[in-house]
Amino acid sequence: MDPANLPQRPTSPNRPTIVLVGLICGIGVGAGFTVAIELSQQVVRNEADIREVLHLATLAMIPALEGADDHRQKSSSSAEVQHV
Repeated sequence: MDPANLPQRPTSPNRPTIVLVGLICGIGVGAGFTVAIELSQQVVRNEADIREVLHLATLAMIPALEGADDHRQKSSSSAEVQHV
C-alpha cells in the first residue's frame, strides 16, 4: 500500500467558479427584471398609442419644445405628444 498524500490545494470550494456563476446569474436576473418592467409599462408615444390605450379620438397634438435646459436629442419625425 502507498502512503496517503496530502492534496496540494483544496478541492472544494472552488471560489472563482462560484463567483463567476453568481455574476452570470446576477446579470441574467437583472436583465430579466429590466425586460419585465419595460414590457409591463404602458407608454403613450404617438397618436396611434392614444387611440389604442384610451379608445378615444385625439382632439389636438401639442409637440414638446426643446428649451435651453432640454439636452435630449429628438428626431424631427417624432415628437412627444400630450393628450388634450
